[in-house]
Amino acid sequence: TDGEKPWRRRDDEFEPPATTRAELIAAWEAGWTTLFAALAALTDADLARPVAIRGESQTALAAIVRQLAHYAGHAHQIVLLAKHLRGDGW
Repeated sequence: TDGEKPWRRRDDEFEPPATTRAELIAAWEAGWTTLFAALAALTDADLARPVAIRGESQTALAAIVRQLAHYAGHAHQIVLLAKHLRGDGW
């Protein structure tokens, strides 16, 4: 299913998941571990199956590519914020 779950609390997703560098790295690693475990479980047949994201039908492979592009957008946001916060020190 797509990311719109009845139990999802989007506003909470903008709260820091950690208070220390070690906690942040642990949360980062847990997220990537979850992604790669989900991908590893997929078969070739699974990749061709239709899935719906926001009501739009596409293959699971297309949905994965879409999500990876989404992650790239967030990586860009992180770099942009880092440059802003560091200013001339970047």
